[in-house]
Amino acid sequence: MINVLYVCTDWYETEGSTASLVNLIHSTHGRVHPIVLLNGHGKVETQLADQGVETIVAPFFYLWEKPKRLLTAVRHPSRTTWFRRLTLNNRCCRQVKQQLGDRKIDIVHSNTSVADVGAALAKTLHAKHVWHIRESLQQLNIHPYGGMKRLKRRINQADLRIVISHALLEQWKLNSENTVVLHDAVVRELPEPSHEARQKQILFCAAELNDFKGAPLAVEAFCKSKLVDCQLVMIGNYTESYHNKLIAIAEAYGMSDHLHFLGYRSDIEAYYRSAAAFLMCSKFEGLGRVTLEAMAYGCPVLALATGGTTDFVHHGQTGWLFHTMEECAATLQQVVQSDVSEVVQAARQLIADEYTESTYGQQIISLYQSLMSSCHASLS
Repeated sequence: MINVLYVCTDWYETEGSTASLVNLIHSTHGRVHPIVLLNGHGKVETQLADQGVETIVAPFFYLWEKPKRLLTAVRHPSRTTWFRRLTLNNRCCRQVKQQLGDRKIDIVHSNTSVADVGAALAKTLHAKHVWHIRESLQQLNIHPYGGMKRLKRRINQADLRIVISHALLEQWKLNSENTVVLHDAVVRELPEPSHEARQKQILFCAAELNDFKGAPLAVEAFCKSKLVDCQLVMIGNYTESYHNKLIAIAEAYGMSDHLHFLGYRSDIEAYYRSAAAFLMCSKFEGLGRVTLEAMAYGCPVLALATGGTTDFVHHGQTGWLFHTMEECAATLQQVVQSDVSEVVQAARQLIADEYTESTYGQQIISLYQSLMSSCHASLS
């Protein structure tokens, strides 16, 4: 049994990276003893506890915190970002070590690139360090404390780096040695296909509706597709002002009554099963979990040709790629009005072959075992 401490940055709500971590933990059940470090008490702790996964809650530093002004640093050193990072991460290491007691941790697995406490924990616990790169910080407009060069240098010092798509690998430009591209698992096993007729609904889904996720593009493309017998279902958190912005786009086409805003939904299986098509319009996705889930449930996918999405959406084979809003509108009309069952089946087969927990678990265990073997070899 390999003892692994996972660093998880979500705590209040289970979002994409944490959902993928849950898949990872499930995929290695019986071969890995997982302990998950959380920054605070919340829904993630409850969900993991319900699944029998041990958690440790100890606050740590997020790299997106901005440095204080020079005057503040001079007058109040304890308020500086440097001091907060040092004290938070050091305190976190002490708390984790205390709660672990005499238990040995073999691997510290950082599940994100926005926190560097995993490196300190690995050193404190005399463990190997795996750094899982899931985000594009530049595209999210996150400027990490200390700068990107410093962060890359620290990531390159990890014993193993896992990158979830080829697009992210190209963007981060990490050392090729001990760096692997490994796509996430998104389902335990391939869901049973839906035998009910799909409704006249187009699905757009994101944790938050915003410009980066391409919400305006989705609305305008839907309106231009002239699918007047369809509805655009938008899932994700939104502000009143942003809701009004999207409604204004639709009003210009006389389609505002065709938009339905459902807010955030943690379980959207029913929408995957019933929608006539799924729109992925994000400017960049590290991989694109919701897109893969839509494919698994047999929902035809139209995706902007960018980021990790192009690793698995192959135009006309497992889905459709577009480059402009006009292309999206034309393709959407074609997909909704045509028989696309062959593409849907090919997409589901791709998920079954490459994105289930059984396949993923074997790959993760192989990587862990290689790390442990190298550790034993160095000790001998």
